[in-house]
Amino acid sequence: MYNILLADDHPLILRGTKDLLVSNRFNVVGEYANGIDAYNNIVMKNPDLAILDISMQGMDGLDVAEKVQANQIPTNIILLTMHDELAFLHKAKKFGVKGYILKDFALEELVICIRNIMEKNETYFSNKLFSNTQNANRINIDQEYLRSILTPSEIKILKMIAMRHTTKDIANLCFISEKTVETHRGNIIKKLNIASEKNALFNWCEQNLML
Repeated sequence: MYNILLADDHPLILRGTKDLLVSNRFNVVGEYANGIDAYNNIVMKNPDLAILDISMQGMDGLDVAEKVQANQIPTNIILLTMHDELAFLHKAKKFGVKGYILKDFALEELVICIRNIMEKNETYFSNKLFSNTQNANRINIDQEYLRSILTPSEIKILKMIAMRHTTKDIANLCFISEKTVETHRGNIIKKLNIASEKNALFNWCEQNLML
């Protein structure tokens, strides 16, 4: 099973995260209260994953991620944080972070995130970042963010979905097959971590995409 290192300056959160991981049969190889200790032990222990808070003394989680990337350390980084601003997510992606989860939703998402990274070799950026009602005023998903995770074709199709075009409409307008449109839709849903139920992609567009 995967070896995981934890770092958080809140003892109760550190303990709760460890208990969740142990209950799911993950091996916790170290628990630390600051970024300096976390980074030094990532170097020494070379865990599969390091789950870090962003706000810590000495070095914060983003500082640790930056050093791990700069020194080409193979440990995958997950940030477990209260920070839901897109600016933090952009910075995390720049430093090669593989997962970004809000603490409020850790119980339901952390194990899924770990398995996506370790078993599917995928990133996992919580969709809760975009659906949290407290952030309604900031959810105008900007072009820079979309370009960082979607292809130009996927962005074009996403905007057409937001304009209520059907799969058949999009196929006709873009001179591609309906099957190709469905493939793009599936890729968009996967990359944005959107639920797969009916109308979920359109609902996401309506909530988050301002044209």
